[in-house]
Amino acid sequence: MLYRRDRYERAENAAAITEFRAELARCRQIEVYLNAIDAAITVRSALAKLIPHDYSDPSSTTVPRMSPIELKCELSKLPRKQALSRLMRKADAGCNTSRGLLRELMFDCEDLMGEVSNTLTIAKTIVLDAMSGDSYAMREAMGQKLAEAESALAGSNGSGPVDKMAAEAVSLAWIDCLRCQLMVLKASHSNRDERYLQGLADRATRRLERLTKILGTPTQAGK
Repeated sequence: MLYRRDRYERAENAAAITEFRAELARCRQIEVYLNAIDAAITVRSALAKLIPHDYSDPSSTTVPRMSPIELKCELSKLPRKQALSRLMRKADAGCNTSRGLLRELMFDCEDLMGEVSNTLTIAKTIVLDAMSGDSYAMREAMGQKLAEAESALAGSNGSGPVDKMAAEAVSLAWIDCLRCQLMVLKASHSNRDERYLQGLADRATRRLERLTKILGTPTQAGK
């Protein structure tokens, strides 16, 4: 009897460890997706702030025209931030080539946002599955809470597709931050695993803070 009980306990512990390792793998997968979303939203927002003007009108130039090759060669010699600043100064001064390059940057960002939309859909599914486990009711409740936060944030910060996408990213980061904090509270494995989970929660918190600065506070929107 004692032998059977020992075998049962060992099998139960092995199953728990296997389940925990699978959960850690899912955590890494979620973090990869959310980091990609975070980077794309942050870059797009920063670029939009740096390029507040409408350069669609190629009229009136006050600087000598440069060829695209000459402009790119000049900018390539500078650090990225300085290159962007010089590009904006040239565009403000009337350089049509610089204006065209700035438009290309914005178009590239819009293409990037299309890819982010697909990533958001995948990440949302994985995060909700991780939060709810096998409970259909829990998944529906979390999905509704997430949708409410998205709607409130998008409504208060604009109605464009990028605004809605940013609201979705912030709300998802909020839900994921809660998930990571719950995992830390439930941690009952090795110190190494606990440190990893705490680091995961800390990174999720910082990610939420970065995205919140762009759009708003999801905890307020979700109330």
